[in-house]
Amino acid sequence: MSGTYMSPVGGYIADCGYLEDPGILSGDDRKYLRELARQVRDIASLPIQEERRLLWLRHNALEDTRPLVTVYPEDGWQDLIPRESLRVTSPMWRQCEWYLRHLIYRHDHIRDDFVIQPVIFSFVDWGVENGAFGLEVHTRRIKEAGAWVNIPSLTSYDDLPKLKPQRFFVRDEPTRRRYEATEEVFGDILQVEYNLTSHFMANQPGTAAALRGIEQLMFDMADEPENVHALMRFLTDSQRQVFLDMEASGWLTPNSRGHYVDSGGNGYSRKLPIDEKPVTLKNLWGFGVAQEFSGISPDMHEEFGVRYQKELLALFGLSSYGCCEPYTYKFDMLRAIPNLRRISISPWCDIERAAAALGTSYILSWKPNPAVLIFDNDPDYVRSYVRDALKNCRGCRAEVFLKDIIHLRGLEQRLWAVCDILQEEIHRQSMQI
Repeated sequence: MSGTYMSPVGGYIADCGYLEDPGILSGDDRKYLRELARQVRDIASLPIQEERRLLWLRHNALEDTRPLVTVYPEDGWQDLIPRESLRVTSPMWRQCEWYLRHLIYRHDHIRDDFVIQPVIFSFVDWGVENGAFGLEVHTRRIKEAGAWVNIPSLTSYDDLPKLKPQRFFVRDEPTRRRYEATEEVFGDILQVEYNLTSHFMANQPGTAAALRGIEQLMFDMADEPENVHALMRFLTDSQRQVFLDMEASGWLTPNSRGHYVDSGGNGYSRKLPIDEKPVTLKNLWGFGVAQEFSGISPDMHEEFGVRYQKELLALFGLSSYGCCEPYTYKFDMLRAIPNLRRISISPWCDIERAAAALGTSYILSWKPNPAVLIFDNDPDYVRSYVRDALKNCRGCRAEVFLKDIIHLRGLEQRLWAVCDILQEEIHRQSMQI
């Protein structure tokens, strides 16, 4: 996604310079930001936030609750809070302005189950050495916010021995400098917390596809499987070491409050301790994804994907799996993943089959099609689409995440109306039980 970064709780949100040095903050800008912070603090103190928090704790423990709803506008945020509407000019403080305003906007317009907390995050500035495994990476993009393709860099498996494993590192001084500046401005109003922003992702299929090209990788799985296994082993061992280095660094931060985890889940969990120090991987949610394996069989997906991904996910206390890829015929394969709690049900997945397969053993994380919910101008059809899906999910541990929005193009109020439709249909269903 262009011009976004992964916020700890907001999902993909506008990037105005969150890893920049603090820079100069004028007296007027400081006063303005502190007023925004006070508004967020007051919103966070409303009783509804605690009610929602308790609902998420029950839901993520697989207790019987109504389906919970969260909306992540993602790239659509650029239409809701355009960058040109911001008052602050210094990049890091501009990011703080945007972040606080987006929480206020949520409270005013997006009627979902998102929990607004009296917290502002200061980011751990981290990275990995050998991010491209020692290879040159090139992409081809048609336009800034559109489709793109990797140009394969691992053109021959003869080059496998040349790949360099990744290694984690933190830039300590800029990390602490940003925290101290943020604490000085907001610390008496909001809780300021470090955050090591990561998906903690087991995505060997996506990385392998980027290195080889997705079409070539599919041929490879049939024509030279031993080389694909060698690549997956290398990628697994490299990512495991990155995760272990994160843990050993002492910089890990929890992702089990209102955190955005996996491809849209909410992190609240009684199983994952918040206050335990130091934070370990077993305190965290992990995430497995395999969008590039959408077109292969369950057996091949297990052999070249899940077999390796479950080694990484076993490091975590709870795990989630899936994004936009459909799992209609692959649910049995996923049962081998340790501590699996949440499974993504994309718009291309058969939701009736998903409900039958998951029951009350996993969270059914339904991702409705945003093209239907927002861009279809027939509210009756939108309502019937939602009603049918919720009917199929009855008796499951279901949740609804509206995301994958690129532009709203003047349909901001349609987004607000969709939230109402979702909540009304959930209420209707609960009254029928």
